[in-house]
Amino acid sequence: DIQVPPWLEPLHERESLPHYAKRLAATLDTSTPFYLAGISFGGMLAQEVARHVRPQRIFLLSSCNSRRGIPHVYRVAGDVLLPYLVPAILNPLKSLPSRVRSFGPSHLLACNRVVQEMVRDCSPDLFRWSVQALLGWEGHAEPIAPVVHIKGNRDVVLPHHLCRPTHLIGGAGHLMNMTHADRVNDIIARHL
Repeated sequence: DIQVPPWLEPLHERESLPHYAKRLAATLDTSTPFYLAGISFGGMLAQEVARHVRPQRIFLLSSCNSRRGIPHVYRVAGDVLLPYLVPAILNPLKSLPSRVRSFGPSHLLACNRVVQEMVRDCSPDLFRWSVQALLGWEGHAEPIAPVVHIKGNRDVVLPHHLCRPTHLIGGAGHLMNMTHADRVNDIIARHL
């Protein structure tokens, strides 16, 4: 059974990722053994949630485990441009009809639909907070729980060479969980 907890609204713009994760952890049913998983920013959040619960294992997909895995240019650009980025990115994307809005090659229609739904459902406050939380996140020198860290070797969002994944999928980018689902699922299944 896969349970996806709903995103909580941040308490304020500067709420740290560890503080947010503590609140999210309190909403989880941990009465039976479980695993935590997260994709991209969700992987960073899963690691912080693991500080407050005891997962059997953490699965990180297209994510990183410390600030070293986040390209430095994001931090510089985010600090300077964040106030301008939120409306500039979200408002035009939300106003475009879904049939026009595309985030990659048309043969990746399923990926496009998922990304479009994420944009549609994301509030500007949550988007702004998540960027701030990402830029301020320190990460972990030591794993909190056993970690299976899966990345694509063509991930340009969070490049694999900035961290040490346990599994590298050739030809996969940041959306590898959709474009290379069979390979990702095989790795996960071997570690359950």
